[in-house]
Amino acid sequence: MDEIKNAVVTALKGGSTLKFDPRCGTRIRVVDGSIWLTQQNDTNDYVMYGGDGMVLSGTGLTLIHAYEDSSLQFTELDIRHGT
Repeated sequence: MDEIKNAVVTALKGGSTLKFDPRCGTRIRVVDGSIWLTQQNDTNDYVMYGGDGMVLSGTGLTLIHAYEDSSLQFTELDIRHGT
């Protein structure tokens, strides 16, 4: 069962870049705006728009660049695997 531990919404100005090292299981959701996201050890880059979301790998540095003023929600999931 996945349990939400906490959620944070942050604003990112258009043209700015956020650099961080997320924990495995951190979920990002674009509330509004549009972003480009890349993760270390992931050969894919992602363009995301309002309503899009994904769980980050947490295997290294992540970069998020806002194409326009954007709001992002980060949710830390407590991932538990039961039988």
